[in-house]
Amino acid sequence: MNSIESMTSTKLFLFCAFAFYFASPTVDAQIKTVSGIVQDAESGAPLPFATVGIENSSIGTTTNTDGKFILSIPKEYDSAKIIISYMGYESYRLNPDKKQAPFVIELSPISITLEEVEVRPWEAWDYVKRAMQKVPDNYPNTAYGTEGYFSTLLTEDDAYLKFSEAVVKTYQPAYGDTAQSQTKLIQARKFKNPASFDFMRERIEKRMAKEERKAKKKGEEYESTDIDEEIAGSSLGTPDDVINADPIRDTAEYLDEDLRHYFDYTVEGYTFMYNQKVVIIGFESNKKHEQQKHKGKIYISMENDAILAIEDHIRILIPDIVRPVAFLFAIGFTDPEIHLITHYKPVGNKWYLNYYDLQGGMLLKHKKMFKKNDKSHFKIHMSYIVSAIQTEGVQPIPEDERLDRSKDFADQVEEDPVFWSQYKVSRPENVTQ
Repeated sequence: MNSIESMTSTKLFLFCAFAFYFASPTVDAQIKTVSGIVQDAESGAPLPFATVGIENSSIGTTTNTDGKFILSIPKEYDSAKIIISYMGYESYRLNPDKKQAPFVIELSPISITLEEVEVRPWEAWDYVKRAMQKVPDNYPNTAYGTEGYFSTLLTEDDAYLKFSEAVVKTYQPAYGDTAQSQTKLIQARKFKNPASFDFMRERIEKRMAKEERKAKKKGEEYESTDIDEEIAGSSLGTPDDVINADPIRDTAEYLDEDLRHYFDYTVEGYTFMYNQKVVIIGFESNKKHEQQKHKGKIYISMENDAILAIEDHIRILIPDIVRPVAFLFAIGFTDPEIHLITHYKPVGNKWYLNYYDLQGGMLLKHKKMFKKNDKSHFKIHMSYIVSAIQTEGVQPIPEDERLDRSKDFADQVEEDPVFWSQYKVSRPENVTQ
């Protein structure tokens, strides 16, 4: 198994290796928790990735793919209201009375007419260009810190092969600073009892047995490989990979004026977020660039030109040179697809990374003669959810305390069962410790 460090591009790694979780900021006996589900008031459908935060603070979380959330409230905010926000819906103020939990929170959609919008005589790209020009005004121009929850899940046909999670602190340079973000692990662990890797397993085991017999005949020592142990010990990505993939900080292709000719841009409509009118700019690749094609949306505030959220669906185009090689081994596959969601939240007059979520997958098929073909659908899900933001007195993380990207992050700290028993988090149903 190749780790992410052996890949030449983080994005190309992401296709080969998914389940969304959310967390509260800290573990403390004086913290109370509030849980609930956020859903559409008209249809009752759950609203995933809604922002749930303590009013007048930088503490919060997001809902998971089922619209559910758990939020821990420090004692000093015991009487504060909780604000729930979602793109295209009215914000909701919740009085967190524990006797009523879990809460069912219904958000009402907001419709915007053109009469309510200041329609500018701009092309769609002009909104994006203006937003990028305003990055120094809208995003932190000094370093800041975050605390949050990172998780990564690899599944084969919806059975989990590996699930790891961590609570981390980060040091984030100012936007425009080319320095990399820094990460420190507070706690981390990998879950036990995963399913066994199934795709082409019989063929792989036969090949290893044959190699072992050859080695023994030659009197050579043979080091056997356990497929499942290889997967368990591999790195499917680290918090650093996700944090440094911020499309504004790293200037994604569709935000780069020098690369705009690879994309078509359209004004898709208007909506509301954080009580601000938002223009939705659609983008789509008109030709491939670096073996990728993109299609997505950029949500830009009409009030201050800040980018509030980005959705990007990426199709990784397997190079033609790879397909004949795969054909020789009777292996077929679909082009990997990745869906990215990046969301920012306001703290004061600046916008900070709120969460980053990546889901990707591909289908592999092994064709056999006179036997049923092997077929597996692999998915990966990685996410980082910010639960607290520090804007003052932030210092770089000492080098000897930083995450080591050359190792699996879950192996870098000793698991603390007490910490995890108190840490409030929702995990995929098919993942068991």
